[in-house]
Amino acid sequence: FNTLEAKKVTLTISNMGRIPLQKELQPYIKGFTAFCSSPTAFTTVCSYGDDLVLGTTWAFRSTEMLKNFYRRLSAEGLDITLYATEVDGE
Repeated sequence: FNTLEAKKVTLTISNMGRIPLQKELQPYIKGFTAFCSSPTAFTTVCSYGDDLVLGTTWAFRSTEMLKNFYRRLSAEGLDITLYATEVDGE
Protein backbone atom coordinates (compact mmCIF):
# COMPACT_ATOMS: atom_id res chain seq x y z
CA PHE A 1 0.00 0.00 0.00
CA ASN A 2 1.08 3.56 -0.52
CA THR A 3 0.69 6.07 2.35
CA LEU A 4 -2.76 7.28 1.27
CA GLU A 5 -4.11 3.73 0.85
CA ALA A 6 -2.64 2.60 4.17
CA LYS A 7 -4.70 5.24 6.01
CA LYS A 8 -7.87 3.47 4.84
CA VAL A 9 -6.86 0.03 6.18
CA THR A 10 -8.59 -0.87 9.44
CA LEU A 11 -7.61 -4.51 9.81
CA THR A 12 -5.62 -7.01 7.79
CA ILE A 13 -6.38 -10.75 7.99
CA SER A 14 -4.13 -13.56 6.83
CA ASN A 15 -5.56 -17.10 6.72
CA MET A 16 -2.76 -19.62 7.14
CA GLY A 17 -5.22 -22.51 7.05
CA ARG A 18 -4.86 -25.88 8.74
CA ILE A 19 -1.43 -26.65 10.20
CA PRO A 20 -0.52 -30.27 9.41
CA LEU A 21 1.96 -32.08 11.65
CA GLN A 22 3.61 -35.49 11.46
CA LYS A 23 1.99 -38.01 13.83
CA GLU A 24 5.28 -38.57 15.68
CA LEU A 25 5.37 -34.89 16.71
CA GLN A 26 1.71 -34.48 17.70
CA PRO A 27 2.15 -35.63 21.35
CA TYR A 28 4.63 -32.78 21.88
CA ILE A 29 2.64 -29.93 20.32
CA LYS A 30 -0.35 -28.45 22.17
CA GLY A 31 -1.15 -25.76 19.61
CA PHE A 32 -0.01 -23.07 17.21
CA THR A 33 -0.50 -19.38 16.73
CA ALA A 34 1.11 -16.72 14.57
CA PHE A 35 1.47 -12.97 14.78
CA CYS A 36 2.53 -10.28 12.34
CA SER A 37 3.74 -6.78 13.11
CA SER A 38 1.43 -4.02 11.89
CA PRO A 39 1.03 -0.26 12.32
CA THR A 40 -2.72 -0.77 12.92
CA ALA A 41 -4.33 -4.20 13.45
CA PHE A 42 -3.43 -7.57 11.95
CA THR A 43 -5.03 -10.96 12.60
CA THR A 44 -3.70 -14.32 11.51
CA VAL A 45 -6.03 -17.30 11.36
CA CYS A 46 -4.88 -20.91 11.57
CA SER A 47 -6.17 -24.20 12.91
CA TYR A 48 -4.55 -27.20 14.55
CA GLY A 49 -6.57 -30.20 15.64
CA ASP A 50 -9.98 -28.98 16.78
CA ASP A 51 -8.82 -25.44 17.57
CA LEU A 52 -9.25 -22.35 15.43
CA VAL A 53 -6.68 -19.75 16.52
CA LEU A 54 -6.76 -16.00 15.92
CA GLY A 55 -3.46 -14.23 16.56
CA THR A 56 -4.09 -10.50 16.75
CA THR A 57 -1.56 -7.70 16.99
CA TRP A 58 -3.08 -4.39 18.02
CA ALA A 59 -1.19 -1.10 17.71
CA PHE A 60 -3.78 0.92 19.60
CA ARG A 61 -3.72 1.76 23.32
CA SER A 62 -7.34 0.75 23.98
CA THR A 63 -8.28 -2.93 23.76
CA GLU A 64 -12.02 -2.24 24.11
CA MET A 65 -12.83 -3.25 20.52
CA LEU A 66 -10.94 -6.53 20.88
CA LYS A 67 -12.66 -7.32 24.17
CA ASN A 68 -16.07 -6.69 22.60
CA PHE A 69 -15.20 -8.90 19.61
CA TYR A 70 -14.11 -11.86 21.75
CA ARG A 71 -17.03 -11.42 24.15
CA ARG A 72 -19.38 -11.58 21.16
CA LEU A 73 -17.76 -14.82 19.96
CA SER A 74 -18.19 -16.25 23.46
CA ALA A 75 -21.85 -15.12 23.56
CA GLU A 76 -22.38 -16.99 20.29
CA GLY A 77 -21.31 -20.20 22.06
CA LEU A 78 -17.66 -20.48 21.07
CA ASP A 79 -15.23 -21.73 23.71
CA ILE A 80 -12.68 -18.90 23.99
CA THR A 81 -9.20 -18.92 25.54
CA LEU A 82 -7.32 -15.61 25.53
CA TYR A 83 -3.60 -15.03 25.94
CA ALA A 84 -2.05 -11.57 26.02
CA THR A 85 1.46 -10.22 26.16
CA GLU A 86 0.64 -6.61 27.02
CA VAL A 87 -2.63 -5.30 28.39
CA ASP A 88 -3.28 -1.86 29.82
CA GLY A 89 -5.28 -1.35 33.00
CA GLU A 90 -8.77 -1.24 31.43
